[in-house]
Amino acid sequence: MAMMNDEAVVRRKWLTPEQFTEGLAICEILPGPSSTQMGIYIGYLLAGQIGALVSGLCFIIPAFIIVVFLSWGYFKFEELPQLEAVFWGISPVVIAIIFSFCWKLGQQVLSNKFAKAIAFFVLWSSLLLQVSLFLQFIVAGLLGLWFYEFKNKSFLAVDTVSSCERFFSTELLVVFSFWGWKTLRQYFDVFDDFFSEKILTLLPYPTFQKVIITDMMIGSSFWGWEQIKDIGVPLSWLFLKTGTLTFGGALVIIPVLKFNVVDQFHWLNLSEFIDGIAISQIAPGPVTLSAAFIGYKIAGVIGSIIATTAVFAPSFIFVMIAAPLWFKLRDNTSVLALLQGVTPAVVGAITAASISLLIATFSQSTLLESVMAGMIVIVTLVALLRYKVPTWVLVLLGAIIKPLGIIIIGVSP
Repeated sequence: MAMMNDEAVVRRKWLTPEQFTEGLAICEILPGPSSTQMGIYIGYLLAGQIGALVSGLCFIIPAFIIVVFLSWGYFKFEELPQLEAVFWGISPVVIAIIFSFCWKLGQQVLSNKFAKAIAFFVLWSSLLLQVSLFLQFIVAGLLGLWFYEFKNKSFLAVDTVSSCERFFSTELLVVFSFWGWKTLRQYFDVFDDFFSEKILTLLPYPTFQKVIITDMMIGSSFWGWEQIKDIGVPLSWLFLKTGTLTFGGALVIIPVLKFNVVDQFHWLNLSEFIDGIAISQIAPGPVTLSAAFIGYKIAGVIGSIIATTAVFAPSFIFVMIAAPLWFKLRDNTSVLALLQGVTPAVVGAITAASISLLIATFSQSTLLESVMAGMIVIVTLVALLRYKVPTWVLVLLGAIIKPLGIIIIGVSP
């Protein structure tokens, strides 16, 4: 974002500071990676739809090529001890990057007890219950709409809120609601199954049905032609949904992808998923480009193209088609209230995903390696939050820790 401002506003005078700030506000409201959408938006202001398409593609393609190349190297040499040593130090760095994002986002959006309650609720329900994140975000958005928009217009709502705040703390309400969530979960599951298997199958696209393919763990060839017939449409549908529904920045994609590709479809194991996030951090561009890594594992280069196209397509659509509408909706109190409910849920979802990834990172073969992984997480957090060290620098430093230790000490740490 800073580089875009320097080029488009300061050096080239393409945009005024007010236009750039206005673009930032629009891109923060829209789902998807804000940096990519800002690139598309600048092109849209300068040269209309063609300009948006050109600038967006030029923003994505170089990083996409880098991620595909790194993915090829990763899966080709995955079993080599040298590569395992490199990613041993990268994984805890990635976990710290995600936790630092949660901390910064939490400081911004968890400004009241209601927001904290939503975040805690989604955190615990995501950790202990396999409830669709999509449904959790819908519920959080509706609660935000009620709390921020309607509570001041409804005597019943005001009375309910004041009574709850008078007799119970927010944290206590979260605990009790969590136990009640177990009962409600069966109703959510019924609704989710009905929506996926009944309503969506009425559309002229049979692949909207749930598809769980568990033999993708073996990977595919370089191009992946042999996998496309079976996996192409489910892959594109998954990433199209992901790109459409991830509000709150690029890192929001992590819990959504983990739930689908690791927990539900088993296309990647947890270690591969963490390494894929690390590769997307090494490359320029948003972490959303981890879609290219996942696509390569499942269906080679063609899978990378399909996944990346699907996950970024909503960004192009929102900016190129819906930008004039969002100019009007950004000040709509109902829309803002809805997003105010979803954003704390995003914090809870990312934190839950981070905790499960952290447990996997700490599960090393020896106690010493587990302790060192914890130390890397702490040092990285300090470097990010206190000294503002760029993430790509920390990822590269993490990559050399174990190889350097082997060279100096002569043994694996």
